Amino acid sequence: MKSSLPVLLLLNCTLAGAAEPSNFGAFTYPQANCTKPSKPVAPIQLTTQQDANLWNLQVSRYQAEQNRYVQCVNAYIAAAQADLKRISDSANQVVEEANKP
Repeated sequence: MKSSLPVLLLLNCTLAGAAEPSNFGAFTYPQANCTKPSKPVAPIQLTTQQDANLWNLQVSRYQAEQNRYVQCVNAYIAAAQADLKRISDSANQVVEEANKP
């Protein structure tokens, strides 16, 4: 029975919080799938308006990519916290059941 307990806990965690986001994979907990953007390299000098416009466009794109990256990381963290709560709740439920007379 001991060997099936982790599987039962995982199944219970997965089924109990199915409406909440989760990062659980089949066998391991996945890494975040978020791509951190590279900062644009500033030109040595901006000599024309076209150079300035191009630089501003690169900065705007970087800021948009950075915002998407932060949203992705925040979503990953929220799902990880929900997974931890489900695990904790399930473990606490098992402890409560074990402590019943």
